[in-house]
Amino acid sequence: MNAFSNRLSVNPERPVDPVTRRVLNLIDQLLRGAQIAYMLVGATARDLILHHVFGERVTRATYDLDFAVLVDSWEQFSYVKQLLVSRPDFREDSKQIQRFYYKNENATFETIVDIIPFGHLESTTGMIAWPPNSDVLMNVVAFSDAYKSAATVELDAELSIPVTSLAGLMILKLFAWLDRHENRDVQDIRKLLETYTGAGNVERLYEQEEEQLERDEFDTTLSGAFLLGKDVRRITDEKVRHELGTLLTDDARSNLATQIARTMSILEDRTEHAATLLSHFFDGLGSL
Repeated sequence: MNAFSNRLSVNPERPVDPVTRRVLNLIDQLLRGAQIAYMLVGATARDLILHHVFGERVTRATYDLDFAVLVDSWEQFSYVKQLLVSRPDFREDSKQIQRFYYKNENATFETIVDIIPFGHLESTTGMIAWPPNSDVLMNVVAFSDAYKSAATVELDAELSIPVTSLAGLMILKLFAWLDRHENRDVQDIRKLLETYTGAGNVERLYEQEEEQLERDEFDTTLSGAFLLGKDVRRITDEKVRHELGTLLTDDARSNLATQIARTMSILEDRTEHAATLLSHFFDGLGSL
């Protein structure tokens, strides 16, 4: 089993917390019942695969759950919203069209649930313009590729859900960082670069990337970043890579490396190490 497998299983020794599992189960039941395709994305997807499946340590806990839904129109997206608000344990945010809050009668806190649409409502450039005024834009150009390569993660014998692969999450996080330049995206990009080998890819490195390992003097973290780049290339089409290459200028890459370095240490300059990690990723990704 590796991080690029189509089926993954949560380790019973690292179960998902009951509140998160309850929300995942509810969303899965509602969307499957309505025959609406979806996938789990964002930090919870990251934690589910890296920690609950592969045992990597998670340093940024979150109670936010992000779901990408494949819809044909804004009317169908409104229908998805109605599915949630028809339940007493979900309430809609009054300002953010994609946001809901979940809280059952026994919970002491609310869980944020974001529903992100993609599919036929995208423009030709992969943008969505949120109604009613179309003044808020979001780049979802890579969501279709991430959906096609999503894994099925079995939480337990009764619940399996579609989750973006780590390679899919990486491409989504790169576009998210380019959109908003937030530290949470930088932290996730760094985590994916540093842990891809440990997420079930050790055998792949030694069996498929022996020459790269030798070039890296058997630094499996660097070679893992290279393999992540190759997997991102494998799941994305030329249009997505061209869009990424257009946005990821030399200045943008330098800025990203600097921001990654700042998450590594406040006592020493880790920019060179961060730049090397990124360089290996982009070498694996190839020409954009």
